[in-house]
Amino acid sequence: MNARRKAAVAIAAGSIIRLIFWLTTPVTGDAAFHYSIARYMGETWRIPTFEYVTGPDPFWYPPLFHIITAVLYRLTGILTLTPLLFGVAGLILFHIFCVRFYPKHALSATLFLAFLPFHIYYSSIGYIETLLFLITVAAFYFYFSFLKSKRTRDLAYAVFMSALAASAHYHGIVVLLSITAHLALQDRRKAAIVLAAGLILSCPWYIRNFVVFGNPVWPKVYGGYYASDATAKGTPIPVALAQLGRPGRWASVFLEFWVGAPNSGEDFASNAAVGRTRYPMFDLFMLPWLAFIVCLTLLGIWGAYLMKNDKTAIFAAIALIISVGPFVLNSLPRMFVAAMPFAVVAMAAGYDAMKFRRKDIMLAAAFIALLGGSYAYAYTYKSIRERYVPFFDMMKDKIPDDAKVVMPFNKQECVYYSERQCQRIGNTGGIPTPTIENMDRILKDYDIAYVCCSSLNWGAHDEIRIICDPFKDRKPAFEYEKGGVWGKCWKTGN
Repeated sequence: MNARRKAAVAIAAGSIIRLIFWLTTPVTGDAAFHYSIARYMGETWRIPTFEYVTGPDPFWYPPLFHIITAVLYRLTGILTLTPLLFGVAGLILFHIFCVRFYPKHALSATLFLAFLPFHIYYSSIGYIETLLFLITVAAFYFYFSFLKSKRTRDLAYAVFMSALAASAHYHGIVVLLSITAHLALQDRRKAAIVLAAGLILSCPWYIRNFVVFGNPVWPKVYGGYYASDATAKGTPIPVALAQLGRPGRWASVFLEFWVGAPNSGEDFASNAAVGRTRYPMFDLFMLPWLAFIVCLTLLGIWGAYLMKNDKTAIFAAIALIISVGPFVLNSLPRMFVAAMPFAVVAMAAGYDAMKFRRKDIMLAAAFIALLGGSYAYAYTYKSIRERYVPFFDMMKDKIPDDAKVVMPFNKQECVYYSERQCQRIGNTGGIPTPTIENMDRILKDYDIAYVCCSSLNWGAHDEIRIICDPFKDRKPAFEYEKGGVWGKCWKTGN
């Protein structure tokens, strides 16, 4: 089988795996937020601002993902389709990128991305990063084409794609900054023009945010007009910079890169502790899995060393370094999307340099272990979340469309699954965070008709205790209970 056919098989296998994960992974957390926004936009043809029916936060995210999702939702009736499409398209475009600029490693790099848990998992959920990866690869393709051809047209395409990246997520600005910084090493005047053009193309949304919130990237830098908003109270930048020296911050990066699930690196220790209590053989399976993670990471580091003299090595280093900026503001591993293409190529280079026999078998074993762990993570999430869907269906059936609902801590799921008027708590456009003493007054003042609580995340947040405890001894308007899962809704009398 020649290289082209092998690459086609890898892309087909990667696409099937992404489809399987897409059918398995439940909508939860920020994904419920993003999908609710897209649904609102698709049904109203409006971009929201403070509408509480879109999620727990006012809408400040750059809107490209939500606009595309809204359009596809209107055309197909399927709200969750875009991540899968972006994931498969990103895999194909990455292969084309590698064939053009890394031909010696194109097949291996395609194989690595096809089986990379990070890209697979994000292709199955309503997060923006798979779209951002697709646009990033396109921008780098055109920029590298410009470096080869010196055609202004290629550079213009790269600038346009960079502006799209910044319109997909605020940390997409790393793409434009990376291109500008690298170009400045050769032609400062041209780099200044590129930076200005990219900023002009991407600035409308950030100007909108400045007008609405008093901060172009609210709430990540400062609170702007809404400094009292709960989401605006982040870690001060000097403290965040100091925390970069903590090994745990960086451990979460490579764990999420290999596990795939959002925040999996941050939750790894607590999840492992739960696993040990439930499954006696947990460590027997986890230790080889961790060993594969370490080996593949070292393989990538070795590959990066081998490629240190490659013409694109300086650009890759620039993209990695600039990505640290968003990581300081929002310490999530997915801030490094712009550096991911080069990380995958580096692992491919390290793998291609290995000369000993059986390396294909070892790589297959590593990917099977990693995919098994990631799929178990997704399937476990599904088995937890789908048990609550009947309760949300009950809310949709028994609560009138115009009734206002408070459901603490699970506002995203409340909006997405029940499609009811689930109010924000403590955030701009919502109700103030109540105390036990002023609970009844706030519910009355804000015309809240129902308070709903469930065993999902019960005890995980003070907000749940404060709001739900006063109602636990009252008779609910309706309730659901099955297999240890429960949900209750109380009528407030408003």
